[in-house]
Amino acid sequence: DLARFQGREPSEMLGQTAFPPIGELPYLLTLPGHGFYWFLLSKDAEAPRWHEEWLPALKLSTLVLPEGWRSLQPRLAERREPTSRALTLLQDRVLPEYLPTRRWYAAKESGLRRVRLGEREQWRDWLLTLLQVELDDGASETYFLPLTVFWETGDTEHDHATGPEAAAALARVRRHATPGLLCDGLADEGLVYALAEAIGEGGEAPLDNGRLLFEPTAAYADLAEDGPAGGVRQSGEGSNSGAILGDRLFLKVYRRLRQGLNPEVELGQFLTEVSPFSQIVPLAGSITYRADADGEPTTLAVLQGYVPNQGDLWAFTLELLGRLGDERVDEWHSDPAQLSYAALVDTLGRRIAELHRALAQPGGGEAFDPEPITGDDLAAWRAQIQDEARETLARLERHLPDLDASVQAPAQRLLEQVDTLQARIAALTPQATGAVKTRIHGDLHLGQVLVVENDVVVIDFEGEPARPLEERRAKHSPLVDVAGLLRSFDYAAASVRERMAGEHPADAERLAEPLAQWRDDMSRRVLDAYREAASGSAVWPESDEDAEGLIRLFTLQKALYEIRYELGNRPQWAAIPIEGTLALL
Repeated sequence: DLARFQGREPSEMLGQTAFPPIGELPYLLTLPGHGFYWFLLSKDAEAPRWHEEWLPALKLSTLVLPEGWRSLQPRLAERREPTSRALTLLQDRVLPEYLPTRRWYAAKESGLRRVRLGEREQWRDWLLTLLQVELDDGASETYFLPLTVFWETGDTEHDHATGPEAAAALARVRRHATPGLLCDGLADEGLVYALAEAIGEGGEAPLDNGRLLFEPTAAYADLAEDGPAGGVRQSGEGSNSGAILGDRLFLKVYRRLRQGLNPEVELGQFLTEVSPFSQIVPLAGSITYRADADGEPTTLAVLQGYVPNQGDLWAFTLELLGRLGDERVDEWHSDPAQLSYAALVDTLGRRIAELHRALAQPGGGEAFDPEPITGDDLAAWRAQIQDEARETLARLERHLPDLDASVQAPAQRLLEQVDTLQARIAALTPQATGAVKTRIHGDLHLGQVLVVENDVVVIDFEGEPARPLEERRAKHSPLVDVAGLLRSFDYAAASVRERMAGEHPADAERLAEPLAQWRDDMSRRVLDAYREAASGSAVWPESDEDAEGLIRLFTLQKALYEIRYELGNRPQWAAIPIEGTLALL
């Protein structure tokens, strides 16, 4: 009985293996004779990646739906009292409580003023909804939330209230005498299959004020073979949601919506059909919403080929670094696992250069054909980064009183360097490059790279979700992606050091220098491999000095973005990008 430690994450102290979090029920373990576990019960560690939370995030309200999904349609809800109450309760209480618990909800830093169901329509057995969210600062956002109901059937073998669906529950529901659970539709295997099959079939489905377009690519037939098959596995929640269908397809559903074609669809089509690049997940199709015949498309989901893998390179890296405390530092760099990892980093640098060369190929039309980087481009990038620096420091100053003491000290040092920061941005911007701007990944880091045997596959081409869609679709220097990788190596070393400081202070002090050396070595390796593979192409500037200046400039921009992200999502992590920015200065 570990109930007094509810919410903590057990971490096995010899191998640093994460175990599922502690809940209210007795904690179940299997031990051999004379065996034992020695756990650290951490408040901050992350649960293992394979762990699935089966408990609802909220105390659930009950909605009465006498007419089923029709009860939530405005025409019926206005005329009948029970349905009117259900819609009011859903909009005024259930959704405002539910949304902030979701990782994909982007407005955690702003107060939520109101949620309204916008476009919603029953599609087959499910209700597809576009939520209109109004914030206290006057801004508004749109989210895609398909809904399903798991009706109780009396089958005690599978109780939805305590099964995996419960983690996706919004509310309890009742239709006449039948109870059920209102859930995010992505928890329903039937909806996942239906969406994938509809993409393969193509065509459209009318909605109340618009229509859904299901569009397969030429690769769908090869990827799906006889159609979606096999079990459905949820892939975890981030800024979007995903589900793996069998071992061939992956459905990715976008949550926060913006009008316009999502870059992941465009880049997926280009790298699948126009300028093929093998080290990505191929695009099988997409779902878009159009409000009217001439309206801008809004991408709701993409269907991709599933690539069996050994996890992403971020988790792979943290696992490798987590073993550092168990080894002699002077033997670490000759360890076979470290040597294998260094070879993988060399491969990563080459693959990213090959990706950029593929994106620099003509033939994709105006949206893709490479263009020379002009003096006006460089001046615009410099001005944008200087604006972002001012915004970042202003936000940091507002948050300063609320930050932990360990974060306040470096934050204060950065706030005192406002003039140095602006001057450094100007100094790093070259006058010319002799290189081209192209479409880029836009949010490249170790978490966007899958380890596939001894190679890598790049995923998630939608760009930084917090940036406007037109900015994510704009052509830019490919060196922006290189800068993202460099910051990711710094993040990995710093996050391991921070974890050790909380759990094993002596190890953190002993390993601070080796971790910094590892970061510098890996950054040099990925950059050397990239330069060797990119040199001689138009993506690499004519002068190595200009290339180095641009990489430093974009690395500084990425660090500033990370500060803003952490302040809004994980303030306790803000010290990592703040220290990184200070080091860059």
